[in-house]
Amino acid sequence: MKTTFFCKCGKSFQKKTPADTTGYRLSGYGEGHECFGCPFIIPIYDGWQNRKISAYECRCSKRLEYKSYAQLYLDSKNVGNIYSLDFEFLKQIQDYADKLDGIHPSHEAFSSRPADYGSDGRYRLTVYPEQNRKGIRAKQLIHEKFFNPDGSRKGVSPVCFLENHCQPIKHRVHSISLFFIALQQLEQLKVLCVINR
Repeated sequence: MKTTFFCKCGKSFQKKTPADTTGYRLSGYGEGHECFGCPFIIPIYDGWQNRKISAYECRCSKRLEYKSYAQLYLDSKNVGNIYSLDFEFLKQIQDYADKLDGIHPSHEAFSSRPADYGSDGRYRLTVYPEQNRKGIRAKQLIHEKFFNPDGSRKGVSPVCFLENHCQPIKHRVHSISLFFIALQQLEQLKVLCVINR
């Protein structure tokens, strides 16, 4: 049985796989391709030694979530995660975290690994604290600077993100009648986007 998957822009396609995410390969990708300029395209490498790019794809999921959210486990030494599709925002967090005493720099951040994209389409930035009080405090500082107490992003709603940061892919969206599930969910910043092509 085939499953419907969505690209970040809302393009849908069907594929027979039980996986939560899958790749949509872009044949002939380059300048002039309809997806050229999309910030969510990732390179696929042939081998790890020569790092030769063999293809490009969009990492697709069964549903889309545009809300940026932090799950940092503020009172523990556990590894934390930040989920977002706003790479500029994530890089701000990474730069800030790298300067904090108590956080181990991540060498895999923004490495374009397909595994970094979750079942809701968002990218996962992992925060590695030191296993002590400094690590716990560093995570708290990240949360205080960038997020509200409930883990949602300060100052930027999913609607604002789509309007201001997704210009390269807006021409791909053919119907936005089902873009947001309901107004009350927007107020709660619970956005589940289903875009019909």
